[in-house]
Amino acid sequence: EILMERPNSLMTADFLLRYQTFWFYLLGNAYTFVSTPFFARGEPVELWPLPAKDMRPLPGTMRISRITGRPCIDYGYTVNGTETLLPGEHIVHVRNPNPFDYWNGLSFISAMMTGLKTDQAQAEYQENFYGKHNGVPTAIVSLPAETDPNQFETLKQQIKEQFDNGQMRAIIRAGDFSVQTIAQTFQQTDFINARKFNRELVNHVLGIPEGMLSGSQSGD
Repeated sequence: EILMERPNSLMTADFLLRYQTFWFYLLGNAYTFVSTPFFARGEPVELWPLPAKDMRPLPGTMRISRITGRPCIDYGYTVNGTETLLPGEHIVHVRNPNPFDYWNGLSFISAMMTGLKTDQAQAEYQENFYGKHNGVPTAIVSLPAETDPNQFETLKQQIKEQFDNGQMRAIIRAGDFSVQTIAQTFQQTDFINARKFNRELVNHVLGIPEGMLSGSQSGD
């Protein structure tokens, strides 16, 4: 606990914990190198967080440690393209459970990747739907077939200007015309509920209690 207050000459306890938490959430693994005066002996003098992306468990090095008398593996630590062997006696490895790989943790992002990708696609669709240059028209305005070409171009420009100015209705003097809807509404596609489901999925993976972010009251 004393060492945690001042892990090393460059870092504070707050930095160490935040740095390790970031890697744990990103990759499901967090590594700390414990420095001692001698190989795996003596009181620890420094703690150094290691970037999880540069660490690699080496199950092939499994052995009974001469220092602890318990099973131990070493780790590969890559810096500038060169991998260095770090003795497992000096490594603290915290990892998420992973049903696919015992030695590497499963990241939260991997567990919720489908929900994230789905919600990103829906968010992009929503942005395009409300965007100024919507490529798919939500409706087609049909003018009478007997409208002459010159009048047709004039009416088309008038309708376009009215909608570009944000008017919810078009006012014309061209007799009967019809409007045919093309795009489905968000309610028809159950769009809103789908995005709520994505949010709940991500919250469950991260362990965020239901109602914590929605403003509802809870006694939990």
